Amino acid sequence: MLSGWCADRNGVTYPPPPWQLQGELYASLWRVPARSFPGSAPSGLRPVTLYGQTLVGTAWAHYEPGGVLAYNEVLAACRVRGPGGTATHVPLIWVDHPSSAAGARALWGIPKRLATFSVTSTRAALEAAADVNGQAIASTRFHPHLRLPGRWPLQTRLAHCSPDGMKLTRARLSARVTFGSTEWRFASEGPLAFLACRTPLLSVRFSEMTLVFGPPE
Repeated sequence: MLSGWCADRNGVTYPPPPWQLQGELYASLWRVPARSFPGSAPSGLRPVTLYGQTLVGTAWAHYEPGGVLAYNEVLAACRVRGPGGTATHVPLIWVDHPSSAAGARALWGIPKRLATFSVTSTRAALEAAADVNGQAIASTRFHPHLRLPGRWPLQTRLAHCSPDGMKLTRARLSARVTFGSTEWRFASEGPLAFLACRTPLLSVRFSEMTLVFGPPE
């Protein structure tokens, strides 16, 4: 075991919080009927909706060497509201690193699952695909259009249930921001099929990104 690292009950090791990661992230924002979004919000929280619609965020992340872990990730998230205000809930998330999955579950109650990724990333575009045991999850291609000057900060709180109760965890990001267009494909029988045949409201690339995740609040 690496010095200071923890291990889950299966012996999978993971780094202690906070996690400092670096790389790039491609995010899209969608408007979908609230009833279509799979998974329930943690107890005591409810999805943020307007006229029966909710905003869903999808993201591909490519975390590079230099942070505590290097891995790929794809997710779908929604905003939830509770007594302490609003937070982000991520019920659908896959990674290709066992330590990322084990650590996220143990530390923050984030239900990461393992998947296989194929990613080609250049300054011009991103092409990526993910599957679980040969069953496709999603694939995407990002095309950049407008890059903003400088670096931009962003932070959010994530809310998840764990064996120890509700976990609120703060994530802080700093990156260069590029707006673009994204071609998404979702497997008709896959976990993100509720987004099939929909068009994202906007798509953004966060490049030269640094991300600090945790510890829990």
